[in-house]
Amino acid sequence: MYNKSGLLLYICKPDDGGAGVETENGMKEEKKKKIRIGEEKQNKKTETESGYEEIEAALNDPEFVKRQEEAIDFVKKQIDEINERLSRIVGRELIDIVTYRKKTAESVRKKLIRKGHEVNWENARTKLNDLTGIRISCSFQDDVYRLAGKLQKNKKFTLIKTKDYIKKPKASGYQSIHIIVDVLVDQGKDPMRVEIQLRTMAMNYWAKLDHQLCYKKESRDADKIRKELKEYAEEIAKIDEKMLKLRKKIEKI
Repeated sequence: MYNKSGLLLYICKPDDGGAGVETENGMKEEKKKKIRIGEEKQNKKTETESGYEEIEAALNDPEFVKRQEEAIDFVKKQIDEINERLSRIVGRELIDIVTYRKKTAESVRKKLIRKGHEVNWENARTKLNDLTGIRISCSFQDDVYRLAGKLQKNKKFTLIKTKDYIKKPKASGYQSIHIIVDVLVDQGKDPMRVEIQLRTMAMNYWAKLDHQLCYKKESRDADKIRKELKEYAEEIAKIDEKMLKLRKKIEKI
C-alpha cells in the first residue's frame, strides 16, 4: 500500500497463533453438535411416535379389551356384594356412584413422559397400575374406609398395594384411597391389574378439576388456580368431617 507521498507502506497483521483456525474448527464442532442434538431429538420423537402406535394397538387389541372388560365386571360384582352386605348392617346405602374407565393411548403417553419413562407398551404394562380403573364415590368418609377395608381383605383377587391419600394428601391437595389389585381372568395367563379409587363425592368433583388442570400448559394463571384449588381441598376435608359429625348426630335422634 502507498501513501500520498508515494512511499510504500507495509501493514503487519498480528500473529493470531492459529486462533483463526481454532475458531473455524470450533464453529465446525458446534455445528456438528447441533446436528447431533437435532438427530437425537428426531430419533426420540420417532421412538415416541412408534411407542404410541404400539400402545394404541395393544389397548385396542380385541383380546386385551375382552379381558379388561371381564376384569372390570368381576371387580364391580365384588363391590356390589360388599356394598349390599354393609348397607344391610348400617341401614343405608354406602355407595353413591361406581364408574369405570379404560386409559386412552394419549393419556398413557402423557403419564409415561411425566414419570420419566420411555413411551412403549412394555413400560405402560409394567410401570402403570391404572390402565384399567374403577372409581367409587361415597357421601361420607367413614363409608370410604368401610369399603376399602373389605376390598383389601377380599380373597377373590390379589391385593398389590394401597395408597391412602386421605390421611396423607398429595402436595396438590388430592385426596382418595387407591387400591391396586390383580384379577385372574383366564387360567394360565397373566392377571389383569385394576386400580380401585375410593373417595367422597366432594373429593370427586375436586379431583375432576385437578385432573383438568394437570394437562394445561404452565402459566401464571395455572399456578394461581393450583394454589386456590389446594385451599379448596383443605376446605372440602373440613366440610366432609363436619357432614360426618352431623350425620352421626342425626342417627342418634
